[in-house]
Amino acid sequence: GSDDKTQLQRVHIYTLILKQMAPEQLLATSAKLCAEILAVVAEPGAQSVLK
Repeated sequence: GSDDKTQLQRVHIYTLILKQMAPEQLLATSAKLCAEILAVVAEPGAQSVLK
């Protein structure tokens, strides 16, 4: 779901996972997310995907 409680729970879980990662893992994860997001933005019609 996308309600506030669910979103807060998701953020809490992500925070716990990120705190357990080594700096190298954090960097690799950030790089992968950036690459995936930029790939979507570069595709035609990507604006509808991001809304």
